[in-house]
Amino acid sequence: MHSAIRSGRWPVVGHVLRDDGLRTPPKFIQDPLDARKFSIYEDGQIRTASRQECLGLERAAVWTPERIEGRLLDHYMGHKNEQLESFRIKSFRPN
Repeated sequence: MHSAIRSGRWPVVGHVLRDDGLRTPPKFIQDPLDARKFSIYEDGQIRTASRQECLGLERAAVWTPERIEGRLLDHYMGHKNEQLESFRIKSFRPN
C-alpha cells in the first residue's frame, strides 16, 4: 500500500537498498470459514501450517496509513494496539 506516499501524507526522506540478507518475517493466515485451518505466508509463498506453528506470528494483513500511525503511536506510548489485538488467532468454536 503506497497511498500515504503518493498522497504526500508521508514525505519520502530517503531510500534504503536492502542487501543485508534480512527477510520479512513470516505471517499467518487463518481461514475465515474454518478457524481450524491455517497457512503461513513467507517469501512470497503460502504453505499449510498448524495452529501451533502460527502462534507468535502476526496475521497477514494490509494496514492503512492511519492504522500504521496509530500502531506506532501505541507502541511508543506503551499501549496495546486494538487493531493488532483483533488480529490475534481466533479460537475455534463449533456450532
